[in-house]
Amino acid sequence: DIITFFLYLPIDDPATCFAHDEKDLESNETVWALYERWCSFHSAEHDHDDMVRWFGCFKDRARRIIEFNKSSKPYTWGVGTWGLNIFGDMTPEELFEFGNN
Repeated sequence: DIITFFLYLPIDDPATCFAHDEKDLESNETVWALYERWCSFHSAEHDHDDMVRWFGCFKDRARRIIEFNKSSKPYTWGVGTWGLNIFGDMTPEELFEFGNN
C-alpha cells in the first residue's frame, strides 16, 4: 500500500534514509536523541510540542524497522534494508493525506 511505500523505503541512498540500530532504542531518552538526530539529518524544523506529539509514531516506526531488518524478510518492492526516511514521524493519517495529494 502507499503508506507502507512511503514509510519503509530501503536504504539505497544514505542521503535520503537515516540508519539506526538497537542501541538507539534502549530507552525513551535514547529514542529522543535519535529523533533529534533524525530531525537534523532531514532538516525537519519541529518545535518541541510537535516533536512530543509525533514522538510515539517515530518511536514505533524506528522499532518496526529494526525488527524488520533483523527478520531478513523480503518486502513488497524487493529486498534490502529499511531505514528512517523523511516520513519517519508522520502519522498514518498524515501519510494518507500526503499520498492522496
